[in-house]
Amino acid sequence: MTASAPALDCAYHRAGLCDSCTRIDDSYAAQLARKQLGAEAAVPDAAWLPPQASAVEGFRNKAKMAAGGTIEAPTLGILDGERRGTDLRACPLHEQPIRDALPHLAELVPEARIPPYSVPERRGELKHVLVTSSPDGELMVRFVLRSTEAVPRIAKRLDALRERIPGLVVASASILPEHKAALEGDVEVPLTEQQTLTMRLNGIPLALQPGGFFQTNSGVAAALYREAASWIDDVDPASGADLYCG
Repeated sequence: MTASAPALDCAYHRAGLCDSCTRIDDSYAAQLARKQLGAEAAVPDAAWLPPQASAVEGFRNKAKMAAGGTIEAPTLGILDGERRGTDLRACPLHEQPIRDALPHLAELVPEARIPPYSVPERRGELKHVLVTSSPDGELMVRFVLRSTEAVPRIAKRLDALRERIPGLVVASASILPEHKAALEGDVEVPLTEQQTLTMRLNGIPLALQPGGFFQTNSGVAAALYREAASWIDDVDPASGADLYCG
């Protein structure tokens, strides 16, 4: 990739359907350099290491897909300026297991007769589909619904869905009845017996629950953890404190 080449060749961006990646027309090298210069200017007296680069595409382990369209022709992606659905199920940012799963999750909408939620009309059931991929290729899927009305129909088709998505190990429904700009609700209805996704970084298994926070770039997170571990080994402290962890 040359210094002037765009960071990512995205068909959705070229078609004018999605402008979510605001720096997509800048090369990745230029983006890294800009961030590094900004950090160095903010803390000029620090000794700065080179930035940890990421893969340019296929690095994001979580998809937050807004549901739109109709039962017969659902969309999973974003909402446009008129709050109508724009389908982005092949977004190149997501890890491949997510991209493989999203078409099957879209097929579930007509099969289970789940009306996508219409923001302008304040009508419908399915608001979002949230998918997380583990470093082992396993998936957690959460259906954000307005009510529990569609839950039995999803549960009835879950075995068939898992046949089409072999990596699907955790599924649940998050209930968000209010009409508001929120990603998920306060009530979680388990659809599978297993309700934690194993996020294995540097050989260490971490258990992620529905609604839990995890770094969305597993490769960079693992690299940062390795760096932190090396610093701790060098200092060999007797104790430590976990600060600024949110």
